[in-house]
Amino acid sequence: MNRLASLLLLSTLSVHGLVVDRPSLDPNVIYHAVAEFGPQVLGDPKFPASYPAVTGSLVALSPKGTPLDGCDASELPTKYPDVWFLLAERGNCNFAAKAELAQEAGAVGVIVYNSIDDGELVVMHEEDSNDIIIPSIFITNEAALDLMQFMAQDP
Repeated sequence: MNRLASLLLLSTLSVHGLVVDRPSLDPNVIYHAVAEFGPQVLGDPKFPASYPAVTGSLVALSPKGTPLDGCDASELPTKYPDVWFLLAERGNCNFAAKAELAQEAGAVGVIVYNSIDDGELVVMHEEDSNDIIIPSIFITNEAALDLMQFMAQDP
């Protein structure tokens, strides 16, 4: 079974933050870039079903224990927590494909992280992504490594 971290996705018009509730992370807010598709802010009027702030677990590893890229449903675990976010590495397919796969699998959001450690945040955009109704954010490689390290330590 995958190690889990409890996350809270918060978003307002001026500040975006992924809050890590468990395990303790200092600071517990991870800054990110919001995708140009899907809900842009909590309660986005263009997405009537857009999520309010939500707390869920993080799914980041395949059943083989390898990091997920979010491109192939066959690599996803077969069991999920009740409420979860997909953490996927950048690459191998476009951003919208990752969000669509996560949404179809039942995730409440997708967190894509940079595959290189350059500290850069990227605004994810795709032209053909009208069916995505879950929030999608992009974080740095360093932030993802921190999350995965804490997941490995969490019993």
